[in-house]
Amino acid sequence: MIGTILQIDQCLLNKDQLHKRLRETSDEKIFLLEKKYGVKAPSVEEETERLWTLGQNMKEFVGDAFGILQDALVRGKKVLYEGAQGSLLDVDYGTYPYVTSSNTTASGVHTGAGTLSGKIDEVLGITKAYTTRVGEGPFPTELFDDVGKYIQKTGNEIGATTGRIRRCGWLDLPLLRYAIQCSSLTSIALTKLDILSGMDVLKVCEAYKCDGKIFTTARPGMDLSRVEPVYRDLKPFKDDFNSDKLSVELSAYINLIEEELKIPVGIAAYGPDRQQIKFRKDYF
Repeated sequence: MIGTILQIDQCLLNKDQLHKRLRETSDEKIFLLEKKYGVKAPSVEEETERLWTLGQNMKEFVGDAFGILQDALVRGKKVLYEGAQGSLLDVDYGTYPYVTSSNTTASGVHTGAGTLSGKIDEVLGITKAYTTRVGEGPFPTELFDDVGKYIQKTGNEIGATTGRIRRCGWLDLPLLRYAIQCSSLTSIALTKLDILSGMDVLKVCEAYKCDGKIFTTARPGMDLSRVEPVYRDLKPFKDDFNSDKLSVELSAYINLIEEELKIPVGIAAYGPDRQQIKFRKDYF
C-alpha cells in the first residue's frame, strides 16, 4: 500500500516524473502494440497528459494509509481489514494456474496494509451456504443438473466484474478446512442461506475420495479435478426468516458446519440487506 501511494505521488501527480518514466519504457510498449497487435500507439506526450489528468482526479483520495493505520493501532483503535476474492485464487495457495496475481488469504493484510507486530485478533472467513466459482478451474462439487441451475438462477450468480455466470455446487467442507488453515480463520460468515431454503434436497461434501483413499482436507498440489466428493445428505430446511428462531433443520445444518470446521459460524446471512444479517458472535 505504501508503495502504491509513493508511486501515485511521484508519478501521476508529478508530470515531469511521469513523462520521464513513460519515455524510459515506451520503446518496448510501442513495439508490442504496433508490431505484435497492429494498433497505433499513443505518443509519450499524449499518454503523459492522459495519465496526469487521471492523477489530478485521484489527488484528493491519495494519502498515507499506512501511517493512518499505524497511528490507529498504536492508540488502541479497532481496525477492520477487508480482503477480496477467495482463498483458492491466492497466487501461492490457490488452484494454480487458475489464480489471481496476489495473496488473497489473510497473509495479504500484512504485505498489503501493514500491521503493527503482525497481530490480528479475529479473522472472519466469508462463505456462501453453497460453493461457486467463476471461470475455469477444478470444482469437485459442481452441479450440472437442475439443482445447480436453480441455485444459479435463484442466487443470481453472475460475476460482478466479468458478467460471467458462476458455476454452482454443494458446500465443500474439505475446501473450507483448507481455507481455514491458509488464513488461520477464527470464525465463519455463512451467507445466502435463503437460496437453499425450500429446496427438496440438501447435501454437503464432507470428504474426497481419490486413488482409493479418503481425504478430509484439500492440500496444495492436490489435483482437485480427479477427486470424487463424498456427500452427506441432510434434511432440507424451509425457513422464511421472518423471526429470529431458526428451524431444527437449519440449526442442524449450521451446527454440522461448526462441528466439522471446529470454528463458529459467527454470522448467518439470509439476504443482501443489513437487517438480514444475524450476528451469532459479538465482533465489536
